[in-house]
Amino acid sequence: MMGFSSVDQEVRRQAYARAQTIMNEEVPWVPIYTRSNLTAVNRGVHDIMLIPLDFVKVTNTTYKD
Repeated sequence: MMGFSSVDQEVRRQAYARAQTIMNEEVPWVPIYTRSNLTAVNRGVHDIMLIPLDFVKVTNTTYKD
């Protein structure tokens, strides 16, 4: 079923819906931009997670003297 070669609008709709489903399932997600982050902590901060996509996760972070 080829959407570009049919004049039937329903056939075209189904073909392009199927193509979009395939692309969503099979094409990997690739970030097109990440920026360099500068994050500073001290020796008392433990369990901090630096995530390369602009996040710093501090949910389980603790501070000990």
